Amino acid sequence: MIPTDERADIAMALITGLNREGIEGRLFGGAAFAIACYWDGVFRRSRRIKDIDLVVPAGAYKGIPSIIRKLGGAVDRAAVLLNEGRLIRASFRGILVDIYSDPLFLNQEIALGARLTLEEYCLAPADLLATKLQINAHTERDARDIVALLSACELVDSDGIRMANIRRIVELCSRTWNFYYASKRSLALITNVMGEFDVGEAESRLIFKKVSYLLSEIERPPKSMLWKCRAVIGPRMRWYSDIDAGLAR
Repeated sequence: MIPTDERADIAMALITGLNREGIEGRLFGGAAFAIACYWDGVFRRSRRIKDIDLVVPAGAYKGIPSIIRKLGGAVDRAAVLLNEGRLIRASFRGILVDIYSDPLFLNQEIALGARLTLEEYCLAPADLLATKLQINAHTERDARDIVALLSACELVDSDGIRMANIRRIVELCSRTWNFYYASKRSLALITNVMGEFDVGEAESRLIFKKVSYLLSEIERPPKSMLWKCRAVIGPRMRWYSDIDAGLAR
């Protein structure tokens, strides 16, 4: 098995290669959390990288297969044909790669636009946090990712290194009730599982404080009539998309 440090180097090499070919790709998922070293401070160990997830601009999507091959990778041709522009499955230097198109269609939709290139290799902290808050069924690693990011980043009103733009999360939660509900579920999960993680008392208090702040901020803005109507229905109607629906596996 390829060590995590080498996998991080491979992930960054892939992004560098895509950028050199004119494709502005950025990492999310485990590779992004590992490269940002979010786990290192709070958990005192590196985030393991299983595979590579990245997102590219919608207009760049069709040229990806030929560029991946040019960089020495391989593309699952059947996946390209079946996934209707949502996902390309590939491999690069022995690691599986999932290449998504902006907007990200996960359990919730996340449109990135100009935010895609805010940082050099990975999505900005607020967008990485959004990809975790929108998850319907969290793994332990997903929960740890949220805890690690909240520990490592300041919750502020702007983007930057180790800065998670709280306005971005508020905007996504105000846009649709579905994203709001997903975020509230995810934050509630963190409060429930924190005691199971190897986190010190002072660090736990800080994370609980940030969770409380996030919850209060997403409640603050006025919501549209459509949002309020959806809220009345609540979780009786399915509130998330199946990320695997229509995708070749």
